[in-house]
Amino acid sequence: MLLELMVALAIFGMAVVGLLNLSGESTRTAVVLEERAL
Repeated sequence: MLLELMVALAIFGMAVVGLLNLSGESTRTAVVLEERAL
């Protein structure tokens, strides 16, 4: 029970970190594109 919970939390944490990295990359790309447009 405890092991399964820890594994689930680890997977959830990695998913959150991955989503944060993706959103961070997309916002950074948008900023670069805006700078080039200007």
